[in-house]
Amino acid sequence: MVILGVLTLTLLGCKNDDDPDPRQAFDATFETDDFDVLFSASTSPGDSLFTLTTNPEIEFDIDNDLKDDEMEMGLKEFVKEVMDQTIGSLASATFSVSFDEQPVVEISGGEFNLDDFEFETLVKTTSDAEIYSCDISGEGELVGDEITFDFVLKLYITPTAYYQFEGTVVAQKN
Repeated sequence: MVILGVLTLTLLGCKNDDDPDPRQAFDATFETDDFDVLFSASTSPGDSLFTLTTNPEIEFDIDNDLKDDEMEMGLKEFVKEVMDQTIGSLASATFSVSFDEQPVVEISGGEFNLDDFEFETLVKTTSDAEIYSCDISGEGELVGDEITFDFVLKLYITPTAYYQFEGTVVAQKN
């Protein structure tokens, strides 16, 4: 009887390998369409609207070391392009984005959520180079072969002063 009870508990606790991994639908590279970014500074009123046309990629990768509802989201190229085509065009600056690790998103059905992910960027101008703290957060959904990603990206000049980049991007699975 004890053996039967242990066997039953073992079978109930096992995941059925035939159950599809919900992350599989996201596991791909997505190429962005042209999209608008609203650029603002925390220290001054007013916004500028930029249209990005370089179509950076966003990647989703399954990492088996993560929880069953988490994935890595490759955003390095995307973040660099957002900064280059907005503030870079205003200040003649270039950006080198550095992630210590990949951002991790939580997957729930066809939706994903990215909590504040912190990273650094090296900003080079013709006369100077400095490292700044940044963070990005957002949420989105996958419908068919298309993702929509609503994001807020901040580049901190000081602990309380920052530039903000906000937008919604649509991307197609490659």
